[in-house]
Amino acid sequence: MYGKLATLLIECEDMAAVKDFYVRTLELPVADEGEGWVRFDSGVDLVLWQGRKNEVVPGFAGAELEAALESLRGKGCEPTPIADHPGGRHFYVTDPGGNTLMVGGS
Repeated sequence: MYGKLATLLIECEDMAAVKDFYVRTLELPVADEGEGWVRFDSGVDLVLWQGRKNEVVPGFAGAELEAALESLRGKGCEPTPIADHPGGRHFYVTDPGGNTLMVGGS
């Protein structure tokens, strides 16, 4: 119902420096890019996201979004509403340790 781990999103304050590291140091090819984000082709989608904090967000893909959202709510979680983003429709949920997870549709 929740899909499989398919994305690793890295929120970063200094997008230019972090992008430069992945391109020049790790030699990852840029697969797609837009304002405030870059996606690398690395087997699993590795996405840099311009943000105000430095955070790593695992992303699940292929979920039945509405069913997954209701299931998590039924288990006492407070996920965000489903929204459209550059990578497709998804929502976020926070685990008990304060880590953010992204759950995306198919």
